Amino acid sequence: MSDHPHPQALLEVRGVHKSYGIGGAALHVLKGVDLTVVTGEILAIVGPSGAGKSTLLHIMGALDHPDSGSVSLEGQDLFLLSENARSKVRNLGIGFVFQFYHLLPEFTALENVMMPALVYGEGVALHRGECVAKAAELLDAVGLKDRVEHKPAELSGGEQQRVAIARALMNGPRLILADEPSGNLDTRTSMELHQLIAELNQNSGRTFVIVTHDPDLAQIAHRRLGMRDGRIETSAAS
Repeated sequence: MSDHPHPQALLEVRGVHKSYGIGGAALHVLKGVDLTVVTGEILAIVGPSGAGKSTLLHIMGALDHPDSGSVSLEGQDLFLLSENARSKVRNLGIGFVFQFYHLLPEFTALENVMMPALVYGEGVALHRGECVAKAAELLDAVGLKDRVEHKPAELSGGEQQRVAIARALMNGPRLILADEPSGNLDTRTSMELHQLIAELNQNSGRTFVIVTHDPDLAQIAHRRLGMRDGRIETSAAS
């Protein structure tokens, strides 16, 4: 893919560098990463541990700052925004799914899914009743209609990850960033999760960027980029 803005570009990463200070030495994790995410695609980023995949994903979602370079969502450079404006974009424009589900144990599946809308209530024009209805609809969409009132401890790992996906969709983001979403799941549950992601993409046109070691998950992607030593590999599989 060209490094020039694409007419359908949803997210553009340009010249991103990131280092961390470790024990007095600087570890250069990202070394000038460029990539474009196209609206409606599933993009898989694959590569060995330590390649910089998760760091890149966190910067793409404005959870971490680059040392240099830019990340633009729908043409808006996230790191030129104020912290408040960036938080709003992160909450409304981007959904996150992690390897560890990060569900709140004292709340039901329904309440966990509602959380992004309740946390940022003024930015989402939904009353509590509408939040309940939308969260229930999302749980139905991920196959958990009968688990609405269950707490995380009463759910399997695969069910918890489905709750996490529904939560990521709650505020209607255009972009979902997933970091090893099937990393804690057995083979059969992983395959079900992969199928769910493909269906959500197909049915809603949602864009997914997935960091994964799992070749089966990478197979559902429209496009795969390899990362090695802080750079996108030019010979990445497509």
